[in-house]
Amino acid sequence: MPIMKSSCVLLFFNSRKPIPYVDWFVPISMEVIDGSLSRYKLKFSPDKVDKMIIQGIELLDDLDKECNTNAMRVREWYSWYFPELAKIVSDNIFYAKAVKLMGYHTNAAKLHFSEILSEEIETELKEAAVVSMGTEVSDLDLTNIKDLCDQVLYLSEYRAQLYDYLKSRMGELAICFRTILRVIMWRRTRYLGG
Repeated sequence: MPIMKSSCVLLFFNSRKPIPYVDWFVPISMEVIDGSLSRYKLKFSPDKVDKMIIQGIELLDDLDKECNTNAMRVREWYSWYFPELAKIVSDNIFYAKAVKLMGYHTNAAKLHFSEILSEEIETELKEAAVVSMGTEVSDLDLTNIKDLCDQVLYLSEYRAQLYDYLKSRMGELAICFRTILRVIMWRRTRYLGG
């Protein structure tokens, strides 16, 4: 019993020309076969995962820069109104959360910051809010500051998700290497190495 029909054999021999229509077979040209083969090669390329990790590393670096820039702007802008807060809360994320929750520093005495800050820092913040040396802030300024805080919090959350993604992808790609070096060191090594 033959493996292929004679019409299939002719199909392979005449691959450079469009194949005439056969009622049981859709006409295929060599360009279609080449395209399918190229897609197959791209789909299973080992470099694809590597390139995805490199892109993720570059995005992580960009997110770090953007988050730090926005956090610096929040600190700078809100410090005109409540300058003592910058010395009390040093972490950018906690600072943005505190500003977003507090709004006007006069609200600090009524609010509970226990979900965001430690008890010592919370009491220090409330004491400083009572005797703050800052200027007045308008409602529009405060709205813009809170929007900027939202951006900082969103970027930091997205950064954490991207970090977890890179960690899992690296686990698939380089299990031994990942256990020796931490994720950040690996991404720097891959980024600098190309």
